[in-house]
Amino acid sequence: MKVLAVLHYAVFGGPSNLLVSLSGPLAERGVELAVVLPDEDGNAAERFQAAGVTTEVIPLRRLRASFNPAHHARLLAGFPGDVRRLRRIIRRRGVDVVLLHGLANPHAAIAARLEGRAVLWQIVDTRVPAAGRRVLMPFVERLSDAVMFWGEAVRQLHTRGRPLAIPTLLGSSPVDLDRHVPSPERRARTRAELGVPGEAQVVGTVSNLNPQKGVEYFIRAAKQIADQMPTAWFLVVGGRYDTHRAYARRLESEVRESGLADRFRCVGAVADVERFYAAMDVKLITSVPASEGIPTTALEAMACGVPVVTTDVGSASEAVVDGVTGYVVPPLDGDAIAQAALHVLADPALRARLGDEGRRRAEARYGVEPAVDQHMRAFRTAMEHRDRRNTIPPKVLG
Repeated sequence: MKVLAVLHYAVFGGPSNLLVSLSGPLAERGVELAVVLPDEDGNAAERFQAAGVTTEVIPLRRLRASFNPAHHARLLAGFPGDVRRLRRIIRRRGVDVVLLHGLANPHAAIAARLEGRAVLWQIVDTRVPAAGRRVLMPFVERLSDAVMFWGEAVRQLHTRGRPLAIPTLLGSSPVDLDRHVPSPERRARTRAELGVPGEAQVVGTVSNLNPQKGVEYFIRAAKQIADQMPTAWFLVVGGRYDTHRAYARRLESEVRESGLADRFRCVGAVADVERFYAAMDVKLITSVPASEGIPTTALEAMACGVPVVTTDVGSASEAVVDGVTGYVVPPLDGDAIAQAALHVLADPALRARLGDEGRRRAEARYGVEPAVDQHMRAFRTAMEHRDRRNTIPPKVLG
């Protein structure tokens, strides 16, 4: 089986991490995976190539969250060329299944349908607003052969509780449970490299710097945490988007104004993120509404035995069990985020218990093999639906 995954972002993120994690195990089951990325600045191509994943970089436009009509005009003008390029790749590689991520960029689905290939559409977050979902979901239902939602809450939001006319499945990103492990040795080594005192409490986040991640709420919570816990330090791990440079500058300004710049460590995008989880005492997810599905970073932190405080967005609460593996708090509420983090930091026994339960939950639900099983089932389901669809007379399809 040959699968072509089409990503519209050049910065390594959740969908990229999913594909890197699955590429080896899928190959063992006979699946040949290739990835298409846009020709923009970003670290995803380098990460894919380092992992041995076949990667092609092409001009590939995407829908942007912008009121600037020039962005949308460029998308429309370039759309036919983008589809043609994808069709050529699909033919040249003999692709069986085209895998695409996100609701708002249907280029690959159209290319696959024109070539008669199966389409598996993964909806991994809740970024598209309600009006957009109402417009776009009929296209998903029309163009794809199976839809995979990241969590039940994401499915309910997009389908409004109604069954679709095509198969639907649930999925999530996997965690490499051999890489992401509790490690006192890694904790001590990483803290020393960062210049963080060994006895400090470290509050961290792993998040690319874009507005959906609400990193400003991490900074605002940090100020409140530091006021009550003067030994606390703060760690931000994540890449920058060329399209969100103004947002990154705003975050830098907030850090300076907080008076905590000497206790912030911002390390950028890294390939060995597991060693930075080890340095944390609590991991925050401060995403805003209309952002997440099941956050991969929640699963990774849990696997490393780190309690997670997350905002209640998307399907986050399906992964982080409130009071068991961490805490779930309202979004856009720096006070609630700070108080939950302080509750964890102030009680070492509670912190240890939450971390142990998080590791157990990651082992039980979010390892690589369950995710491989999910995807193999989804690929076969999409191909079977494509075969049935191709037997329907054209007048019925119309």
